[in-house]
Amino acid sequence: YKGVAVRVTDANGIRYRSSEVNLFVDTTAPEVKIVTPELFKWIRRTCTLTGTAADASGVKSIEYSVDNGATWNPCDKKGSVGATYSADISLKGIEEGIVSIDVRATDYTGRIGYAHTVVQRDMIAPDVQVILPVEDDIVNGNNLIAFKVKDLGSIDKIQYIAPGKKGADRRDIDNGPLVTTHVGTPEQ
Repeated sequence: YKGVAVRVTDANGIRYRSSEVNLFVDTTAPEVKIVTPELFKWIRRTCTLTGTAADASGVKSIEYSVDNGATWNPCDKKGSVGATYSADISLKGIEEGIVSIDVRATDYTGRIGYAHTVVQRDMIAPDVQVILPVEDDIVNGNNLIAFKVKDLGSIDKIQYIAPGKKGADRRDIDNGPLVTTHVGTPEQ
């Protein structure tokens, strides 16, 4: 509202008129967006949270929570009407699996906007079992070696390192239900 003024007449008939002011009515919460981390990103110990928050009256504060809103931690904020934010989030003490990250931005009128993402925490190494050769097999020359590889998450890569060779080159192996490679050849 533009040009709002107050006119008052007292009991003696004296009139007073205030100077005009413009009133801004804010009926919307800040719009909050998360840029990083990406939805379902695999994380070990820490991740960087970044994003934007916009509000016509200005963004007063931006916070994040990793415990479903029980506690809130401040983000570094730059700007006001169109703010950017960042925070380094430690996942220390949080169990493996899905971790919810909630972000809230509060504007100068007290309205709150929210954004949400989840990451996947993975601290346990994959379980690898040798299937071939079996324990009592005698191996000599070119041999097939087969592994079962299991993990709660997705397997990024599988590598073979020849035993007994300190500093040996790592050989990438294709991932599949049963991981196999030949060992004992000049390439390995």
